[in-house]
Amino acid sequence: MRFQSIILIFLFLTLSCKDEETIIEGCTSGRAINFDPDAEVEDGSCQFSQAIFYAQFNVVNDERIGSIEISINGSRIGTIDQFYFNGISGCDDRRGTIPYRFQSGSVAWAVEIFDLNGNLILDYRRSTAASPTESCIEINVTTN
Repeated sequence: MRFQSIILIFLFLTLSCKDEETIIEGCTSGRAINFDPDAEVEDGSCQFSQAIFYAQFNVVNDERIGSIEISINGSRIGTIDQFYFNGISGCDDRRGTIPYRFQSGSVAWAVEIFDLNGNLILDYRRSTAASPTESCIEINVTTN
């Protein structure tokens, strides 16, 4: 009985003295706003930049713009029908703009610009990367 007690005490002391290795969970994406360089395991907490698509000019290629369609990764997300001649500041949702929150480190987007009669006058594709230092990325989809 005494031998069993000694073994139990020995096992208890051995097992209770082990260092527990702490695994740090957090955001492991370097493009996230809340990137944690100490995190070893991704926990789904990453927060990426937000973008806002807007139109500054109402004319492109000497044609008056009627509307602008925005697509992300091939899916249409909205129509811009308002013009902000002085630009915008911030990612607040405002009439005629399209806000978008990144779900990953970058996004592919497409623009189709139509004239007042609904005819396509310009289309192009771009991509924008989420920024670890910018929570808001303002994207002017028109050029002068």
